[in-house]
Amino acid sequence: MKSIDIANLLVVEAAGKMALTNLKLNKLVYFCQVECLRECGEALFTDNMEAWRCGPVSRSVYEAFNSYGKRPISEPFGVAPSNPVAKRIVSRVLSSYGNLSTFDLVTLSHREGGAWKDVYSPGTDNPITATDILRSKDMDGVPCERDTAAGIVSAIFASIPNALRLLANS
Repeated sequence: MKSIDIANLLVVEAAGKMALTNLKLNKLVYFCQVECLRECGEALFTDNMEAWRCGPVSRSVYEAFNSYGKRPISEPFGVAPSNPVAKRIVSRVLSSYGNLSTFDLVTLSHREGGAWKDVYSPGTDNPITATDILRSKDMDGVPCERDTAAGIVSAIFASIPNALRLLANS
């Protein structure tokens, strides 16, 4: 299987539930690879991601959906695979990461000890191999919500519940 197959499955499974831009789609494809390596011990797709400035990117996925620019992707670039492992991994990734903002996904993919951080070099599109991912902190599990914008907002609300209640009642 190729990364474009996983991207097509993500587009199909996310339809009507969440908007996917090219940037967000590429991060979700990356996290699908991470999740499959974590769960199955083998790569979900055979082509490598690359370490671009904005994080892990599959060149073929980027090029396939590049015409959308920053707009949400409305349809897959090809046929989505019916592979049960791929479907299970995509479902899990959409559940864990799908509602995070693109900014959150970029931040998570750039975290210290992650595969992108280990191989990124400005001006080059170094490959991120399955071996790189297996050796990285990306294998530690889904990052804590506190590492995301949504988690920070939740923490702020939790720290000032009385003030928010007073505002709501005023």
